[in-house]
Amino acid sequence: MNKKLTAIFILSIIILGFQSCYYDKDETLYPGSCIVAGSIQGPLYTSVKVIINSRCSGSTCHTNGGSGGSYNFDNDCSIISHWSAINDASVANDRMPFNKTGVNLTNNEKQAITDWIAAGHLYTN
Repeated sequence: MNKKLTAIFILSIIILGFQSCYYDKDETLYPGSCIVAGSIQGPLYTSVKVIINSRCSGSTCHTNGGSGGSYNFDNDCSIISHWSAINDASVANDRMPFNKTGVNLTNNEKQAITDWIAAGHLYTN
């Protein structure tokens, strides 16, 4: 009888253990982590990446090998992990893109970034 109770107890622990992981998210468990391999790029993130590639490029800026302000956005994980800095500089404070013409992001570009962040700032959004 004791062996039966022990087996039931162990089986219960195993089942509960698997169920507790069902709703885990990598971003919650591992803040700052970035997993894009095998994922499909979402439409919100695609819009943000197009904005960054077109408005933040240049030899001294943030793409094409540039790392202005210590930020380089040549890879997806860098964009995703620096979502807060992107929001702060380009949406909240109008500091970026920094250029001599003084042309900041359009309201539509800012809204695209805001929508992506509000959706969870993930690659798949």
